[in-house]
Amino acid sequence: METINEVQSEDSKPQAVNTTAETSSHQENTAVINDTAANEPTEEILETPSNEATDTKEDTVVNSTTTDTPIVKEEAIPNIDPIAEELNQLKYGDLGKAELIKALKKLDTVSDIKEIDPILKKIKERFDRLFASERANALKDFQEEGNAAKDFEYKNSEEDSTIFNEISRLRKKKTEYFAALEQQKESNLKKKKALIEDLRLLVEGEESSASMDSLKKIREAWRSIGPVPSQHNTELWASFNALIDRFYNYRSIHFELKELDRKKNLAQKMQLCEKVEALEQVESVPEAVKLLNDYHDEFKHIGPVPKEVQEATWERFKTASDKVYDRRKVYYEEQKLASEQNLVKKKEIIEKVKPYLEFNSDRIKEWNTKTKEVQAIQKEWEAIGFVPKEVAQEINKKFWDSLKQFFKNKSDFFKELDKERSQNLEKKKELVAEAEKIRENEDFNKTADQFKALQAKWKEIGPVPDKFRESIYAEFRVHCDHFFNRRRDQRNEQEKEFVQNFEDKKAVCAAIEQLAEGELNLDKAVELMEKHAAIGFVPRSNIKEARILFENATTKLLQAEGLNKEDKEELNVRIQMSKYQNSPDGKQRVDRLIQTLRNKISSIENDIANMDNNLSYFARSSNFPKLKAEFDEKKVVANKEIKSLRQQIKLVRGLS
Repeated sequence: METINEVQSEDSKPQAVNTTAETSSHQENTAVINDTAANEPTEEILETPSNEATDTKEDTVVNSTTTDTPIVKEEAIPNIDPIAEELNQLKYGDLGKAELIKALKKLDTVSDIKEIDPILKKIKERFDRLFASERANALKDFQEEGNAAKDFEYKNSEEDSTIFNEISRLRKKKTEYFAALEQQKESNLKKKKALIEDLRLLVEGEESSASMDSLKKIREAWRSIGPVPSQHNTELWASFNALIDRFYNYRSIHFELKELDRKKNLAQKMQLCEKVEALEQVESVPEAVKLLNDYHDEFKHIGPVPKEVQEATWERFKTASDKVYDRRKVYYEEQKLASEQNLVKKKEIIEKVKPYLEFNSDRIKEWNTKTKEVQAIQKEWEAIGFVPKEVAQEINKKFWDSLKQFFKNKSDFFKELDKERSQNLEKKKELVAEAEKIRENEDFNKTADQFKALQAKWKEIGPVPDKFRESIYAEFRVHCDHFFNRRRDQRNEQEKEFVQNFEDKKAVCAAIEQLAEGELNLDKAVELMEKHAAIGFVPRSNIKEARILFENATTKLLQAEGLNKEDKEELNVRIQMSKYQNSPDGKQRVDRLIQTLRNKISSIENDIANMDNNLSYFARSSNFPKLKAEFDEKKVVANKEIKSLRQQIKLVRGLS
């Protein structure tokens, strides 16, 4: 027999049972709901057993005086699905999109829809952060390419779309579930009201052997129906149990059946006690609490047990339950301690990030280095678990505001950098225009110097916006390459000419050597040297060889037999002049040669003057005539030397 549940204090004791039928003859069809009657099962633990009997006045319910020892109602413990517990333990701050998708798929398998919301919120917060970060980076890249922020359009990735769809689907699933649940509750309400009417007819009808079977069917149907809207719980439960009490009171002849039913109830409650005791072996505290909720709900619906074992049964069930409560208390205390430790760590990280708010630099590399450091600090923050709820919003705001300030400073730096790069772009455009203007010049040496100067300026200007970096350089490079390719082609033609010049000079040197070995013809030698001088430049790699060939040939020419002194001196001058004409510093060397010849003339003239001066000292000497003849002879030789030197100077000037 089931009765109205009554919530009592922990130290409440079973009281006497009033089972007389004297109070059952009053006004019928009236059900007054007792304020102390327990509700049907709810989402919280309903730690209230069924009362055994009530005093009734027809359908009127009076406070029960007989119950199984009532269960003390403690703080409501949410049912935690094992999968939900696993998802709750994840550190969402470390998860990527692929891992978030896996978490959403798992969340879809959670049996209790009510546990979806807090986990879904964590997933969405992490995804929103990732999505915002990626979108901000994409916008930055878009702007660095020279685009305006208003033109930016961000396209979701495949992972983004999957996460959006999964979140939307789960929210819809939750909405549909609770809508269906409310509809089911309304349907259950109608069914239970119908069962109450059936029970009322059974109570008011004639007693028969089938009455007890009918009652069992009604009770089984009642238990199978499920929850109704909470505002109807108390009224329905009280009315149903009041009618059952009337049934048993009106049918005292079935008391033995009632006792048998209580024994069956005892067996069921003993099984539940064993199940609750086994919860001590369940490692997961949330899972153990969830199972305990279910067992309490079953315990409440089983009904009363024999009076002599009521208290012992309840004490066994309560003792096993208290052990789970004790574990739950420790679990929550550990969670609280962990959250407080996390709060300390997060406060330290907030202090750690403060110096970055004052950071400033004009170098991109330094900003990038600091950004990596800040991102590492952000990962530290996200790796830390939850903090106490009462300070979570404030502490999170402090941290994220600090990060926003750092990245704002960085953004301001890059805006100024973009402005400077735009100015650099205009300067480089001017260099491109100047390069295009001179690329067709024919004065290759002068133009090459101009291009080298432009290239030096280009390097000094500095970077331009990334969007134009390659294109503006490619445009400048085209003009430079065009000119230097033209100059290279011209040099290639010159190189061919220089090679031929070398071959011609070798032929001339061979002819000079041949002339020196045979009968010397001075005019022919001069002609060959003039021809050698007129040939022009030879390849750089052959300059030394050409010089040696010419020196060897002219040396043999100077050593040829039949060459008098004057011809030899003239020939020597012509040889020297031939060397100078193809020399880069030829003019300077010609000037030095003339100065050398002049110095020799001055030296000889000084010698003549000294001889005249010295001769005057010997005018009265008996050897004067002999000395004068020797001096006169030396003066003649000296004057011839002066004449020869002057002729060489004249020749040099004529050849230069």
